[in-house]
Amino acid sequence: HFVDEMHKGSYLALIKSSGALVVLLTQLTIGFISDHAESRLGRRRPFILYGMLSGLGAIVFFMLAPNYWWLFAAYMLIEATVNAASVPFQSLLPDLVPEKQHAQAGAQMGLNHLGGNLVGLIAVLAMQFLFREGTVNLLGDIKPLGYIYALLPAYVVILLATTLIVVYGV
Repeated sequence: HFVDEMHKGSYLALIKSSGALVVLLTQLTIGFISDHAESRLGRRRPFILYGMLSGLGAIVFFMLAPNYWWLFAAYMLIEATVNAASVPFQSLLPDLVPEKQHAQAGAQMGLNHLGGNLVGLIAVLAMQFLFREGTVNLLGDIKPLGYIYALLPAYVVILLATTLIVVYGV
């Protein structure tokens, strides 16, 4: 809704291609740095913690963006921070799991990832259904896409909880 219909494709291409460049640079850089890092939390966990905590701020920034360029900046920040956590997270598997169990652990990680995506999709669809026009509106008078804002507190709590489980429990 920040740009006119005629230019939506161009602005979408700009944000997605720029985001892909940020992902590429972040993954190459953070992957190398986390391979050589040392910390009392291990070499991967500080990156996971930093990436997810700063990613939460970036997500809030994204949701509250007042115009396209703020949205663009927030999206680049999301790509950088979340990928700063993602690469070290993926590297935990070979660090912590014996080589004979890599295939099984990798399959379990993939299944958990798909399960998380499914739960997120179901939550968004449920919120869309619950808060659409003509149904009981649990939030009172909300704006279009207001259900997304209703999900934000739950998203923050879930992301913090799972981050802490990974950093201190895995």
